[in-house]
Amino acid sequence: KAAPSIIRAMEARGVRVPREILASYAGVYEIAGHAITVAVSGDGLTVDDLQTPVDRMFVARSRTRFESGGGVVIEFMAGPGGAVTHFVRRIGSREERAYRR
Repeated sequence: KAAPSIIRAMEARGVRVPREILASYAGVYEIAGHAITVAVSGDGLTVDDLQTPVDRMFVARSRTRFESGGGVVIEFMAGPGGAVTHFVRRIGSREERAYRR
């Protein structure tokens, strides 16, 4: 059984997602008329949103689901052709959809 400190380090790091998958999430999205920019940063993503500036760094929990240190979750969704169309952001019990511009 792994030591608790090793488990915490693994959880903080997240899972490895191929760079081309991460790159497919990068771009500008829109929620309620304001822009949110998603960019690749190392093995994770940065999310720049002036309306919710607290959580910027997101680590992968799966190929489509990312989580910040503050517990904000974003999950990317693809359309029928496989292209990313939007993401769902969960902040506590609130859920928002951000559509790609």
